[in-house]
Amino acid sequence: MNVQKNERPRARSAWKGFTLIELLVVIAIIGILIALLLPAVQAAREAARRSNCASNLKNVGLAMHNYHDSFRSLPPGGTVRAAWGAFILPFIEEQVIYNILRPQVPVATAMPGLSNANSKRIPVYICPSNIFATGTSLANLNVTTYAGCAGSLAAPVDPTNPKNDAGTRGPLFNCSQWDAGGGVGIWQPGVYMRFEDCKNGTTNVILLGEQRGAVSYRDPISTTTGALTILCNTATLPNSDLAATDPPTKPPVPGVFGSGHPNGSQFCAVDGAVHFIANQVPTTTFTRLGQASSGLMAAFPDL
Repeated sequence: MNVQKNERPRARSAWKGFTLIELLVVIAIIGILIALLLPAVQAAREAARRSNCASNLKNVGLAMHNYHDSFRSLPPGGTVRAAWGAFILPFIEEQVIYNILRPQVPVATAMPGLSNANSKRIPVYICPSNIFATGTSLANLNVTTYAGCAGSLAAPVDPTNPKNDAGTRGPLFNCSQWDAGGGVGIWQPGVYMRFEDCKNGTTNVILLGEQRGAVSYRDPISTTTGALTILCNTATLPNSDLAATDPPTKPPVPGVFGSGHPNGSQFCAVDGAVHFIANQVPTTTFTRLGQASSGLMAAFPDL
């Protein structure tokens, strides 16, 4: 006997899918949302990089204070052997590299293990927004994107004898040529400055700042121009070597502060405080911030 099951007929669905117009509208809305969110994501990433950079400067400034507490002076701005970045390595937990470089040795001698030191990048010395310090294409990785402030005057150079290897005290290491009109900063090549030398006040003088390039803290003197590339000055405004129409990849000019951050650069004062200074800072203000003992003081124009 056949038993028939009572089955209710299934209702046909009235929805058959998106029409072409509806699909295009959805795609357009998604595109608009992405266009709105992408700048916000990029801004958030840059804010994180800027915060990281400020932390780096704070740590380097703290290392400078620890060095000063130990030796009663700051390290020299630069020598024929190394610069400040090499002298404070033990105070940023890089004693091994310090032992290889031996910056305290006045005469350049063989440095066993130098290849290992060259292959070591120190994160606290690198601003994450600096495009010139990325990758491994650099001649060596013991570089920094931060520079000491040599004052408000362009540093004298000696292209014919940039390192003064003959033992003569040429323009680069002749301090009298740095201190014309009281424009000298807290850093001088070959000189151990002290906080007491900062007559303008430790809160009103630049200790360190960003530069767009990545320079070696082991061999900081250019063999072609004679410039002490690990020191910058406040004779020109931050990022003044980069015009509005120039690409960010334009090679930086030695001695000019600058950064990969939008609209300005970060600086560490002698007292260890970190400040963000806009590219449009008044020239007089920026000039005086670089002077350690001119008697012409200016406050940091924080944004």
